[in-house]
Amino acid sequence: MALNNQQIATFLKLVALVDQDKLDCDDCCSLIPEFVETESQPWTFTELTESVRTHLENCSCCSDECNNVREAVQEIQNAFT
Repeated sequence: MALNNQQIATFLKLVALVDQDKLDCDDCCSLIPEFVETESQPWTFTELTESVRTHLENCSCCSDECNNVREAVQEIQNAFT
């Protein structure tokens, strides 16, 4: 079965995304609390932060987990204000 031009372009785009995403889901989830903490500090930037951000852009499961952590942190902050 031959691929059409659109299918080839989509495949190449997905391959490029995989190369950029250096974390697997387990690694990403273990880093989410640190990532959420550093999000509030715009001057804090590391390669690790960028790796988590890239993974979250490409993985809806980890993105959902990150949003859950953000919400929990917000609720804790609200409880003390």
